[in-house]
Amino acid sequence: DGQEGPEAKRPRIAALADTGPTVKFNVGGRIFEVLREPTLSLHPGTLLHCLAEEHTGDDPIFVEANPDLFQYMLDFFRHRKISIPRTVSKAAVLREAAKLGLPRISSEEIEQEPDKLGNMVNFRRRLLKAHRDSCRKTQAEFLADGAIAIILETAPPGGRILHKEDIANGLVL
Repeated sequence: DGQEGPEAKRPRIAALADTGPTVKFNVGGRIFEVLREPTLSLHPGTLLHCLAEEHTGDDPIFVEANPDLFQYMLDFFRHRKISIPRTVSKAAVLREAAKLGLPRISSEEIEQEPDKLGNMVNFRRRLLKAHRDSCRKTQAEFLADGAIAIILETAPPGGRILHKEDIANGLVL
């Protein structure tokens, strides 16, 4: 009849009460279970909220979405922010959020973890460079010691023998 009074809403509330406190989503074969209250109810108008409102039963609701990104969408429902590792694209998260009808989210609202792997790679590079530098120094010292040994072996008998410290300090014959 077009009018919605308290009586018209009762059957819907009763139906929701029969479904249980959680709803399951099947996303790419992975099952995600979420609380209806408060997680989904805080975001009316989103695809997930609408699907959960219309669904009665225990079977999972199929959602055409990326299962690897879906977990971050649920984080938004739970915490009103998205935190992602460095390996996840902000642009992909924004596309998925728009597809699921999440409120307009900017890339600034997505927290991305520091690049721990990149820091390890840079640390490794610095460590290898330091090692190469120490090896070069050792090779140079080795060559200098070899040159000094040759000089000492070929010094004329009775001539003044210089020690490698003398040569290193610039003392010459």
